Amino acid sequence: MRPTEDDTSPIGNEKDRPLLRYGKLLLKAAVTALLVWLVFRKVDFRETARIFSESRPGWLLAALAVYFSSLLLSTHRSMLFLSDVGIRLDYPSNLRLYLLGGVYNIVLPGGIGGDGYKILVLNRSSGTPYRDILTAFLLERVSGLWAIGFWLVAMGFFVPLPFIGPWQLALAFVAGTAIYRYAVKRFFPRHADRWVHRHAASIGVQGLVMGSVSCLLLSQGLWEGQLPYLFAFQSSTVLSVLNIGLSGLGVREFAMSYASDVLKTSASLSVFAASSFWLLSLVAVVPGLYFLYRGDSAFGHRDEGPVP
Repeated sequence: MRPTEDDTSPIGNEKDRPLLRYGKLLLKAAVTALLVWLVFRKVDFRETARIFSESRPGWLLAALAVYFSSLLLSTHRSMLFLSDVGIRLDYPSNLRLYLLGGVYNIVLPGGIGGDGYKILVLNRSSGTPYRDILTAFLLERVSGLWAIGFWLVAMGFFVPLPFIGPWQLALAFVAGTAIYRYAVKRFFPRHADRWVHRHAASIGVQGLVMGSVSCLLLSQGLWEGQLPYLFAFQSSTVLSVLNIGLSGLGVREFAMSYASDVLKTSASLSVFAASSFWLLSLVAVVPGLYFLYRGDSAFGHRDEGPVP
């Protein structure tokens, strides 16, 4: 089955608007530059550089391994959402697609990005409508945000928050979960089955991500008092979803450095954790460069890919 002519994609059509694409790239570059400038107005650059230089390599490698494990679990979760729209990839194919998407997030930061690439490949290969694939990816992202909320509530009982109590936070999360669950059943019934399974996977993904950040903090000898940093990191992840910078650079650093005043953490160590995680996320998708070089699609054959 091939896509029909009227099943057009705004993602694919972006290749016909180079001025828009390059304009987005310049805007993201400007936002990244602004965020980095704001960060280093608050943080001592020399202190941050010293922290980087004193990192323990063993813990950095552990952080990379734990983060890559989160990608493996994310791949499984993605398979669940795609199967709802009739796309049933085997695990190696879906992992290949996941890594290629990560590469395209880097090489096309002002273009269609990783999700756009995956939507195009899956549409071309399976004929599944763009709208259905986009919905699957969107709900996968929402499940990730839900899992972030879960961990924020859990940590909220141990991290003093001046603006809200832990039980208030928990009550808001429970109410939000009920509304979210109802909306999925009402408007996206094909995605309502195995809800617990996929959201448990999302909790696991975010747990592994926090484990990776914990390893980064351990590389600096921080064995106690990690929870405020992890709380700030997960909170900043919500902002990073907005995709307002180049591959997310500067967003977490900005959020975590300014959250240090509220959570009584070290701004320099917060910037180290955010920047190191950004670097880890780039290194983790390096295997995708191999598939990009070969021109492999998710289905193991040559793929033209989107026009940059």
